[in-house]
Amino acid sequence: RKTHFENVPIKPQRVYEEMNKVFGRDTCYVSTIGLSQIAAAQFLHVFKARNWINCGQAGPLGWTIPAALGVRAADPQRPIVALSGDYDFQFMIEELAVGAQFKLPYVHVVVNNSYLGLIRQAQRAFDMDFCVQLAFDNINAPELEG
Repeated sequence: RKTHFENVPIKPQRVYEEMNKVFGRDTCYVSTIGLSQIAAAQFLHVFKARNWINCGQAGPLGWTIPAALGVRAADPQRPIVALSGDYDFQFMIEELAVGAQFKLPYVHVVVNNSYLGLIRQAQRAFDMDFCVQLAFDNINAPELEG
């Protein structure tokens, strides 16, 4: 199946393609449930055991930031890349302060589709689209036309 896209705005497949180019074979990926995690599991190259840390099922939004900080604390030398959808990232964003306070650096990639994508997908089977949109006007950077 096609995985390379030049579209603007970029498609999720392109995000994972670029991640595969940038992050090395020792990278540990941390992700929660959602469309970003499902796509990452399909497209990211993971080369070693215990380098794909995932919450499992049950959809614990907000799990990614504290989990990435925990992986960083447990193994300070390991390259850590967390991956979230836009809603997961904002759910526990205050935990970034904990990471800064305790000097727990990691990289966080946010795949922004402005929706609770997995919930939206399930609702559409019932002709619903209820409270899943996360689009906000970008009032701090109007040049982005958000």
